[in-house]
Amino acid sequence: MAQNTKIEWAHPPGYRGDTWNCVRGCSRVSRGCEHCYAETVAHRFDGPGLPYEGLTVVGNNGPRWNGEVRFVEERLLDPIRRKVPTCYFVNSMSDLFHEKLSFDIIDKIFAVMALTPRHIYQVLTKRPERMREYFNSDHRFLSIEMAADMICLQNFNHGTFLDTKLYPFPNVWLGVSVEDQKTADERIPILFDTPAAIRWISAEPLLGPIDLTAIKTVRESVEGVYHDPKDLENQLTIDALNGHTIDGNKKGWSWSTGLGWAVVGGESGNGSRPMHPDWARVLRDQCKSAGVPFFFKQWGSWQDGSNANMHESGAILLDGRYFSDDAWEAVKRIPKDEWYANKPTVVSRVGKAVAGHLLDGVEHFAYPNLL
Repeated sequence: MAQNTKIEWAHPPGYRGDTWNCVRGCSRVSRGCEHCYAETVAHRFDGPGLPYEGLTVVGNNGPRWNGEVRFVEERLLDPIRRKVPTCYFVNSMSDLFHEKLSFDIIDKIFAVMALTPRHIYQVLTKRPERMREYFNSDHRFLSIEMAADMICLQNFNHGTFLDTKLYPFPNVWLGVSVEDQKTADERIPILFDTPAAIRWISAEPLLGPIDLTAIKTVRESVEGVYHDPKDLENQLTIDALNGHTIDGNKKGWSWSTGLGWAVVGGESGNGSRPMHPDWARVLRDQCKSAGVPFFFKQWGSWQDGSNANMHESGAILLDGRYFSDDAWEAVKRIPKDEWYANKPTVVSRVGKAVAGHLLDGVEHFAYPNLL
């Protein structure tokens, strides 16, 4: 069976928290991947006969994925065997929609999810284009149903029947990782163009400001019609929290619901980058205003303000620029109006345990309405 996970947001009330890694291996796609914890863990178990053998390489900046992706079929039925209601973070050591994973394999994984409505499945990807392609393919439900039948016939000597009324599956939460406004603009509209019971984001590591009420996109992402992104007539601004466009003079577009959950956190581990506290505060306040559950996982290795136990300190600006204590000569070259407009804030590297998870002294561990 999978091991209990320490990932904080995988423990909704009434559910055991776990990971389900029936796929191993990945590759980087954006700067949010630069200090991937999974690469470090995988490299630790990359020796002969170990689970991640042959999946990592060592570069100038430490271990990283080599791009190979492996389906671990012996782990496929783990959720079926577990009777206790469990919240599974799916593929914490990979990306379910990696381009090297076939749709046939993904069908098997979603078939297991469909066969186990007692569990919750949290799916998180940095490849929303492929997720959209998968779910918007013709006869996707039929493909998943056929995979479920095959699983049951091969392992339990009986067929099954999946109710089309329960599609998209209510126990599956589909989410995208976003680390700044650029990735939010790129990935969130595609998430909205993907059928899901609950759509969510993980802004961890949060590396820049994000305004969820002003996601910039083009109609391509929400109407299935492809346009040149530079075509101003087809640009849209989306309020992702409330689920509608906010362009007053253009054709509107809306969804039944906006985002159902937002997880936010800073970066931890070697080489971690600091998070401006206002980035997290803005997302907290936007979610509160829209009634969207907000989960603040951690500060990461850095803490707002100075600390006697600090290993390093400096100032971070709203635009993401960071200046350590020994970089004040560079600071002096920044115009004062630009400096103060960016709300410079002192941050200290104190380690994950010391920094903790309280945002302005408050714990934020909210979840979507559960089944």
